[in-house]
Amino acid sequence: MLTVYEKIRRNYPSVISAEQLCKICRVSKRKGKWLLENGVIPFVDTGKQTHRYLIQLDDAIRYLKKKRRTQGADEPRGIFSSREPGYTPICSPEAARRRLTALWAREPDALTFRQAAALAGYADGTVLRWIKKGKLLAVPYFRDYMIPKAAFIDWLAVKTQENPKFLSRRHIELLYGAEEAKE
Repeated sequence: MLTVYEKIRRNYPSVISAEQLCKICRVSKRKGKWLLENGVIPFVDTGKQTHRYLIQLDDAIRYLKKKRRTQGADEPRGIFSSREPGYTPICSPEAARRRLTALWAREPDALTFRQAAALAGYADGTVLRWIKKGKLLAVPYFRDYMIPKAAFIDWLAVKTQENPKFLSRRHIELLYGAEEAKE
């Protein structure tokens, strides 16, 4: 039975192009270029506009073996994805719970999904989707859903750890200054 590396050796020539490297390593062209230009995989630069990189197949296999051992720990995280690489959470979940509990003290203990959506600034459909996916605790009530206020606050507190890009503007406004707020 052939190993993965033996199959690669059978299917590719001893000198490969950058495009072939990307196929072998299963990386994007952007990451492949980064691997070459940052010296992770050695190559010969032909100086041409196209087919610029000449890479020894053994070097590509060496990279694959090293990547498998280290699980890519020596490569920077986040620079090859379309999402922003890093963000700072607005506040801790505990601070968010304290803040929302204080702000919504006069709200009823059970909210319809529409009331909950309006309080946090999300669309009704978004809150309904959370309920149907089982992410948010709710009880069917006639043709509506009732959400315990405490469960809704817990869910929003956990969501504060998400990328702020995915939070509603109202949600962010509610939590602004939560870390500094007193109990």
